[in-house]
Amino acid sequence: MAGKKMITETKAKIIEIKEEAKEIRTFTLQLEKKIDYNPGEFIFVWFPEQPEIKRAYSIAGYSKDNLMKLTIQKVEEGKFTTELFNAKKGKEIIVKGSFGSMKYEGEKKIVMLAAGTGIAPFMGFMDYFKTMKCPEKAYLFYSFKHPNKKVDLTEHLKGIKCMEIILTCPKAGKECIQWNGLKEYIDAKVMKRFIPNLNEFTFFLCGSHKLVEEVTNTLIEEGIPEEKIKHEKF
Repeated sequence: MAGKKMITETKAKIIEIKEEAKEIRTFTLQLEKKIDYNPGEFIFVWFPEQPEIKRAYSIAGYSKDNLMKLTIQKVEEGKFTTELFNAKKGKEIIVKGSFGSMKYEGEKKIVMLAAGTGIAPFMGFMDYFKTMKCPEKAYLFYSFKHPNKKVDLTEHLKGIKCMEIILTCPKAGKECIQWNGLKEYIDAKVMKRFIPNLNEFTFFLCGSHKLVEEVTNTLIEEGIPEEKIKHEKF
């Protein structure tokens, strides 16, 4: 995964739409041209008839036969997601990429933190681990605001032996009252309960600006060098 990064703009068609959770869908696109992809990166997408409305989304999977997956949450009154969620199979879309600094580069021990649809790039990680090579050890902390907003990762995790997943629904109030699992916001101290040797790992964080910055600060306080913390914010 080394060398000069190639950026490609290509036409694509929606060939499959999967309902993942409430107002969250995975769109499978058939691309006309190959892109230079590393797990953790993102692309820009737009409809050819609306080139002024561009959006960036993490890649949730990309296969050798040019199939790309994007896992997207509908935004209330959002121009692009409203159009996308009304789209049918066969709809044409333009893709440009890939971009980003949160790419997986073969690190042997990794910790991933996903908040909400920040799970998307790590779905791409899991697909990569299945087809290429799994790291020595991987942990995924996946946080969601409501159990009905949780993407089911069962199929993605099949056959992956190097990975442990920790789920949490930390939002106060009725949203998480039916959730029997962890209900804490994830930071370095919570991670240490599951991973005592944090300093041996590289960290990948994907979530809101606030969450990523707060977790990054707690990791630095624990002695993790900034260069071992990769992230994407939205």
